[in-house]
Amino acid sequence: MTVTSDLDQLRKVPLLSVFTDEQLHTLSVACEPVSLPRGTFLFQQGDQADSAYVITAGQMRLELAEGKIYQSVGTFGPGTLFGENALFSAAIRPTSAIALGKCELLRIRRSLFFRLLEQHPEAAQHILAARAVRFVKTTRDLGQVARKLARIDNYAAKGER
Repeated sequence: MTVTSDLDQLRKVPLLSVFTDEQLHTLSVACEPVSLPRGTFLFQQGDQADSAYVITAGQMRLELAEGKIYQSVGTFGPGTLFGENALFSAAIRPTSAIALGKCELLRIRRSLFFRLLEQHPEAAQHILAARAVRFVKTTRDLGQVARKLARIDNYAAKGER
């Protein structure tokens, strides 16, 4: 990949949209390129996470394992950022990521991302605001799920009588 094509992929990432082209250029040069052949795991569910990845070419599948049952969380292509929470704090990978074909990615280490935010506090403020909005939406959505589950429990309890 070239710096120009890496920049194009970074521009597609909503989390990174607050950065200027110059700031994204700095990020793209500092990112570590990762190349994976088909069938290779980038990381496994339960691994420590200190980086996020942007797919620049190819496709990755995220899988969730529950015992011996594997469930696909989704298939993602160029311009997708995954592992985003690892940019903000130490985390455990909730899924595994496997290359569906030859894949090219950019690895963004948490330490690099923090340095970029320290150098550009205005971007950090925008990211914080966007994550706060997302947190409120997630909390609201979880409340709706909890209410639906409570109704199901009530209905099931009435049926057992």
